Amino acid sequence: MLITRKTYQIIRSAPRADRYISDHASVLFSLYANKPIITVKTISYRKLKSVNVEALDAELVNSDLCRNPPDDLDVLVSIYYRTLKDLLEKHAPLQTRTIVLRPRVPWYTDEIRQAKRDVGGRKKDGDDRN
Repeated sequence: MLITRKTYQIIRSAPRADRYISDHASVLFSLYANKPIITVKTISYRKLKSVNVEALDAELVNSDLCRNPPDDLDVLVSIYYRTLKDLLEKHAPLQTRTIVLRPRVPWYTDEIRQAKRDVGGRKKDGDDRN
């Protein structure tokens, strides 16, 4: 038996019984099914949570920006930008990664997504066995 919505025109050929195994039979049929197009995307990110804040703070305090700030506003802005950019690059370098963007399916709901996170979190936390 094949159950679909009446509005879905996915059945290409009529179902037919193939082999009987006891009182059950396999059912063969063809479907119209398009494989979704999978696209890839390159993303850039920084691991900001792994930054050693104390080391970053110490380097910032010892930088020219804090030790010898210029009087000229344009120069100050330039040094501010360069100092923070260099420190960010040192402590949280930009990383790139290629990810696969898969099309969303209607049955994969927020509840299912949360349940997967909950189960995954319990497995990562450790085993509850004695």
